[in-house]
Formats: sequence, structure tokens, C-alpha cells
Amino acid sequence: MASPTYLQSVNKLEEPKDLGKMKVIVVEPFTTWDLYCNSQLSEGINYKPVSRRILINDLNVAKQFSINGLGITLIPLTEVKDELKSGKLIRVLPNWHGEDRDVYAIWYRRQLLSTRASRLIDYLKDNIIF
Repeated sequence: MASPTYLQSVNKLEEPKDLGKMKVIVVEPFTTWDLYCNSQLSEGINYKPVSRRILINDLNVAKQFSINGLGITLIPLTEVKDELKSGKLIRVLPNWHGEDRDVYAIWYRRQLLSTRASRLIDYLKDNIIF
């Protein structure tokens, strides 16, 4: 993800190898990026940012840095969907994505759940991209 302002100031990115020329905002624990092409899901690229601009451990701060034009970052789509819709952020390599992460919500019977747990499950169903 990157801001339109940042992307206007750099050469066009077409493949993950082009990331080496960019200012990268790295979010722990994602210090190495496993990237997969949408058309070839079995083959991935392992990218370790060599010239990172910022190393941080907070997704929201990394997102804000990216919005402010400080560089490119890898953030889960669930964390930036509003910014993508509004145009504050742009997917840098739209044909590539990070590693899929599984989310499990297991319960015996939903009627036995607390209200908070039930709302969490509803939130996950509404906001996780499947």
C-alpha cells in the first residue's frame, strides 16, 4: 500500500523486484514479505526489505505513515479497506498479495455465547475478506 502522492514521486512498480528501489515501511512481525502472484498461487516470492525507511510494530501507525507519503508498506486488506475506498491508499502491486492468514472462531452452540463473543463473530464475518 502507498499513497498516491508517494507513487507519483517514484518509478512505476510492476513486479516485487521493483520494491528494492522504494522506501519501505516495515511492520513487525512482517519483516519478510511472502508475496504471491494472483495467477500463480503456488509460486511465491520471499522479499526482505534491504533499505527499509522505518521499522515499526504498530499497523495503524504504519498505515498513517503510508498515507502521509513516507513509503510503501504491507498491511492486511482488512486494516486499510476504508482508505482504499477513499483513495488515500493504493494497492501498489494489485496482482500480488501477502500470505493468507487463517482466522478461526469455534464455538459449540452460538446461543451459549456471551453478547461480546457473538458480536465479535459478527464483526469477523462482516469484515474479513474471504
